[in-house]
Amino acid sequence: MTYLSLTGSDTRMDSRNSVLVNPLPQRCERCHFPDIDFVPQPYRLIDARTKNPNDLAPAELGNFLVRQRAKDVLEIVIPGQCAFYPTVLRKTGEQSSWFLAVPNGWIDTGQAKADIERCSACGEPKSAHWGSQYDYSQTLAPVSGDAEIFKAAHWSSSVREWSKDWTEQDWIYRHLLISPRLYHLLKQLKLKGLVEATCGSETKPTSADQQWIAKKRALLIEQGRRTEPPSESKRSSLATIYSGQASNRPAPPRSYLEFVTAHGPKSYFHVDEQEGFTVQLLEPSDLDYVHYRRGVLRSEDEETNEIDGVMFAETLHGDCLCFDFSGDVTEPSVVIYLHEMNYFEPYAANFTECLQRLEGVGSSETSERSRINKTL
Repeated sequence: MTYLSLTGSDTRMDSRNSVLVNPLPQRCERCHFPDIDFVPQPYRLIDARTKNPNDLAPAELGNFLVRQRAKDVLEIVIPGQCAFYPTVLRKTGEQSSWFLAVPNGWIDTGQAKADIERCSACGEPKSAHWGSQYDYSQTLAPVSGDAEIFKAAHWSSSVREWSKDWTEQDWIYRHLLISPRLYHLLKQLKLKGLVEATCGSETKPTSADQQWIAKKRALLIEQGRRTEPPSESKRSSLATIYSGQASNRPAPPRSYLEFVTAHGPKSYFHVDEQEGFTVQLLEPSDLDYVHYRRGVLRSEDEETNEIDGVMFAETLHGDCLCFDFSGDVTEPSVVIYLHEMNYFEPYAANFTECLQRLEGVGSSETSERSRINKTL
């Protein structure tokens, strides 16, 4: 897998003029090299800079800052890959709306050249400028873990002698790296503030990346998380609708969520080889949880009255397709509501088989058999 280096605003919340707001303890008593993996607590931020309207922001030493929504997303799509620490305002000590995100994995980006003088005690180079004194790795190989986001295992700096007390000259840098698929997932979710560090065009996601992104977006919906910023949400209760936590609203099957996330509200024409039979899938926010639920239709057909339907696709002539949650709620069967007769007919064993039927894969024998059974 390839990895992208991330960057963002140079106006960092946790440093001013390259001086860290949160000083680090020494790792080496001889050369005074700092413990660059240490996370000071409380972690302080410059008050005015926390007004940044984004959900993501760069931080020092290969870490980054996230707001609650971004934190929730990362904890669901890449669980355990980052540790999160609360932050406080430097002047007042009040808790801020940001969390420090520290990647748990390291990746080899290169290191100081072999001829650079090193400390006899800790082995760290006396300096490691990322230009003339640095050898970059030909391939970015994970040093720790198999993850989607890493910090560089090594550091770079032009400091020639570390001071006992941190000064303005003691700047040090570590790269933050991310997989292209996680990067584009965050972009699709409109979580802004970090961008790919490149002199050309952005890296494009592959088809495999797109499939991974679709699965993760479906997972977010299952967990009741918005896949767009609150201001762009179609309904204020969207999260509870998706998660099934709203009263008597089962969660849509994962196969449906993944498909609609990847392809949108797709339409199908001449379904079941019937001229003019057009079916359009609905977006998750448009599912009908009201009109086809158990007991609502009051049909003369007893089996119809037992079906607990949620409409997920509509036709041009008044009929519709519904998930039947009276049985398997994980991958419910699909039924078709025939509005002129006010009853349901079985349509497919699950959403995957429903798609095959809509796309004309296989035969329409099942549909014909169900009509014959109803007639009999």
